[in-house]
Amino acid sequence: MTAGPTELISGFYVEADILTPPWICPVPPYLEADTVTVINPATGVTVASQTVGPHQLATIVLAPGTYTVQATPGTPVSNLGPTSIEQTVTIPAGMTVRQDFFAQ
Repeated sequence: MTAGPTELISGFYVEADILTPPWICPVPPYLEADTVTVINPATGVTVASQTVGPHQLATIVLAPGTYTVQATPGTPVSNLGPTSIEQTVTIPAGMTVRQDFFAQ
């Protein structure tokens, strides 16, 4: 959280869970294309939604409040994992909140 516009900045990162020999560096998380959806938890109504490409972050201007934020990858991360990830996020007035999502 930093002082600034009242907004949410969010991205969906994929962490490679690959077994590699010790001489090879592990693959760092990479920013994947995704859709970030902001939902009013009291009503279940979508307040905002933004789709971004690979290596981009969604920036969504919001009124101060508490929201359910859902990140859905553009391509399935795994046939075993969730198709989307949710977090509850509070956006205070005059603050920029960064909420990232990680999947393996």
